[in-house]
Amino acid sequence: MLDRSEFGHWEADLVKGKRHKEEPAAITLVERKTRFAIAMKIEDYKSETVLTAFQTLVENSPHQFKTITFDNGSEFAKVSELENDDLSI
Repeated sequence: MLDRSEFGHWEADLVKGKRHKEEPAAITLVERKTRFAIAMKIEDYKSETVLTAFQTLVENSPHQFKTITFDNGSEFAKVSELENDDLSI
C-alpha cells in the first residue's frame, strides 16, 4: 500500500550491534500508515531465532498484520514460512 490508506502493512528490520550472529539484536517493525513501532530484543540474529520471534508476534496479534516487508538479509531467510492466507511476506 504505497498510499498508506490502510492499517496493517509493516516494514521490518533488524538492528545489530557487533557483527556476530551470536550477539543480541533488536527486531523493529513500523506500521506504514500510523508509524506505530514495535521493538523486541532477541538473543541472536540467526534466521531461526528471527523466525521464532516473528511467529510469536504474529500469533499474539494476528489481525494486526496484513503484510510485512523485509530486506534481503540472511537473518530473514526463513520468514517466508510466516506467509498464509491472511499475511503476505
